[in-house]
Amino acid sequence: MIAFLAGDDAAYVTGASWAVDGGMLCMGPMAGSHLDSDDWRRP
Repeated sequence: MIAFLAGDDAAYVTGASWAVDGGMLCMGPMAGSHLDSDDWRRP
């Protein structure tokens, strides 16, 4: 996502929201079932 936004094609992107979650969204609702806490959400 960073590489895309740094490129020329991103000049036409305004006000967009992007889900950058390391692939968790693609894995479906069971993706986080093995996680004990929400610590992965915090930097």
